[in-house]
Amino acid sequence: MSLVMFDLRLNYPLIGEEAALIEHCIHSMPSNELEQRLLLPSWSGALQDRVLAAQWLGLSGEESISICMSAHHALIALAFAAELRGATIVTEDYTYPGFKAIADLFEIGLLPCETDAYGLVPDALKALCAQHSARALYIQPTIHNPLGILMPLQRRQEIADLAQRYGLFIIEDDAYRFLAKDAPARFYDLVPQQTAFIMSLTKPVSPALKIAYLLAPPQLAPALATAIRLTSSGASALLSGVASKLIHEGLIDQLIRRKRQEAAVRQIAAKQILVDLSLQSHSTSYHIWLRLPEGLQAPQLERALRKHDVAIVSGEEFAVEQHKGSQYIRIALGGEAEQLRLEQGIRLLKEAL
Repeated sequence: MSLVMFDLRLNYPLIGEEAALIEHCIHSMPSNELEQRLLLPSWSGALQDRVLAAQWLGLSGEESISICMSAHHALIALAFAAELRGATIVTEDYTYPGFKAIADLFEIGLLPCETDAYGLVPDALKALCAQHSARALYIQPTIHNPLGILMPLQRRQEIADLAQRYGLFIIEDDAYRFLAKDAPARFYDLVPQQTAFIMSLTKPVSPALKIAYLLAPPQLAPALATAIRLTSSGASALLSGVASKLIHEGLIDQLIRRKRQEAAVRQIAAKQILVDLSLQSHSTSYHIWLRLPEGLQAPQLERALRKHDVAIVSGEEFAVEQHKGSQYIRIALGGEAEQLRLEQGIRLLKEAL
């Protein structure tokens, strides 16, 4: 939470229980285990941590799991391991700005694909694949950032079929999957032989718990281990141990349930304030995609809100195409720890509209 600004920009939801849980995990760690976890980690993560992660993620074995420092780190390691430098990758027409930055770093060309109320449009993807030599598809199918869409299973199956037909490697970034109670099958479950799935713990737990699980086809494991070694010397074994303890004791599942409940409360409160505006969101997500009234542009609104110490994100930051998105903003509901401050910030936004 910002001390001077109403933060409707960043989205790392904290509900006040995280510090005590992390403290418990460290203090209850046997001294011999703690000593081991202070040593240089295995490049892809300790075996016992990967086994627990595999069980939590519903896998039959740990062979396909690598432990990274964050989703960003997983994406960078994957770009190295899958040799994606200079490749063309399809993504939704609005996508995660962090991936856009990583694409620039690797000179990756992004092809924006049309979306509808159910996510990526299969016919649009088919047309792009017929016209371009795309290597991969970067997709956020579960509570998309920023659109808030939860893609249904049938749509996932259609896209998986197209990926197989055109040889697209699927990069499935599921940062917000934990907020969807009964999310459909992952692309990794549908086409595991050509999918990489990324699950970070920075949002389910805390931005300080820099641990992410990367599931990828086994043939990429050696290259991923090398990429992780070169980019980080391996994720922190201590933080990985904290994550494993949270999983083993069921604490992370309890925390996730609480965060879902809190998200639902915040969605209701925000929509009551923003009534009669054009909104798009998921009922248990921590963000809202808002179409601005006719004639108002996001940069103009950002400047006006800055005078009232309110921070928002312009849709331009998410747009894959240049000069697009200025008629939208994303409102983050997880940047303010106190709901009262969140509601105050949203009211100031409503007044500016």
